[in-house]
Amino acid sequence: MAYAAIMVSVETDAASDWRLAVAQRLATRFEATLIGLAAEAPRGMLALESGQAAENAAEAQEHRRVQAALQDAERRFHAALRPEDAARATWRAFAENPARALSREARSADLLVIGTSGRLDSGDVLLTAGRPVLVVPTGVAAMQARHIVIGWRDTPQSRRAVTDALPLLRRAESVRVLAVATPDENAASEARAGTEAVVAHLARHGVAATSALRQSPHASVPEALIAAAAEHEADLIVAGAYGHARALEWKFGGVTRVLLSQAPVCCLLSH
Repeated sequence: MAYAAIMVSVETDAASDWRLAVAQRLATRFEATLIGLAAEAPRGMLALESGQAAENAAEAQEHRRVQAALQDAERRFHAALRPEDAARATWRAFAENPARALSREARSADLLVIGTSGRLDSGDVLLTAGRPVLVVPTGVAAMQARHIVIGWRDTPQSRRAVTDALPLLRRAESVRVLAVATPDENAASEARAGTEAVVAHLARHGVAATSALRQSPHASVPEALIAAAAEHEADLIVAGAYGHARALEWKFGGVTRVLLSQAPVCCLLSH
């Protein structure tokens, strides 16, 4: 298993350059096709009192704005490519909602690369794309993934994330499978058994991983993952996304929300 096609979300702001740099290096590493995608939704038009001609003029102006934005994004994409990678790169642009376009076009990719800023609704993409999503924080221009931390919970999302990350896990120097549990003895025992089972499973795929357990009265999973990444000198966290309903998790806080907004390193998330 490898990443044969990587799709990166490109916008017109400078923040796109960070995720472009990470996506470009990943594509080179896996000799993958790099697909740049930009989408810009036209703003809604209100009926103008001055008549149909003025309304048509406003629509034409909005169309020009969208096309200019898409062309600017395309220039950013091609400027980020190295000459030797240009032959494997393709570009797509759409005048529509960015999350909708990215989720639909994800059928052409093995991995999506998005950022933590911009107009893209990352939550919608995670829920609807059906592909692993690599979230690149603003300011991060490289991801070596030599050291990786896996946030383990015994959920379908976590299992999917581990499988989706295998191309990177196989190339890593060290992988730590971390579970966070309350001090309750049964919870800790169950969490420890889960991480050890994942370590054994990864060994069958040629990944030498170790297991770890952190106990906390509040089971603060995202904070524990971020701390473990710092201690392990990891620049990639792998985790399942939205184990609960997104609306509840976003309202009350949760692993996905905190990782999207606060993680200082890249996160590979799967739903």
